[in-house]
Amino acid sequence: MKILNILITSLALLLVGYYIGSQSKGSAKVEKSSEKSSHVVFSKEKNSKTKEVLLKETISNAQSIEFKVKVISASMENEHVDKNLKEIKNMFNSVAQFSEFRLLKEHVFKVKIGESKKIILPNNKIIYFTPRNIDASNSLALNIRIPWVLNINLHTKAKEGFFQGGLKNGDDFIILYIEPNF
Repeated sequence: MKILNILITSLALLLVGYYIGSQSKGSAKVEKSSEKSSHVVFSKEKNSKTKEVLLKETISNAQSIEFKVKVISASMENEHVDKNLKEIKNMFNSVAQFSEFRLLKEHVFKVKIGESKKIILPNNKIIYFTPRNIDASNSLALNIRIPWVLNINLHTKAKEGFFQGGLKNGDDFIILYIEPNF
């Protein structure tokens, strides 16, 4: 008899919790702020001070960022530098002993702030570029992600290229030269 009372009480509490949960889901109200194109969520509960500001711009107002990405193969085996990569060798001489630089692919694409663009690398890894925002000092907040390998957030200026490396492609290394333009 005692077990039956516990089961009935548990079931009643579960039903009450479900009813309260379903009522509070319907009480949230979404309003748009016209000034910054962000969404503000307010709770109707009187004692609740919860408000969440989602800083996503609407797709129609999002600025496009153009990226120029050079996918470069680097190794220490031969003495060869592609004619389009002469400046690369000088930049790497102080850091690594690479002597061979080959341009594998060159990508130019546009992506809006808040959206992602993916590129397939020669080693069949996928890299995602997600520009987050541009701050007051005209610096781009950028997320670069290769699933299970890399997830990095960084800030960069317009037309200032940077390198991201470390991936292997057979015996060679893959180096990315990334130049945002906004």
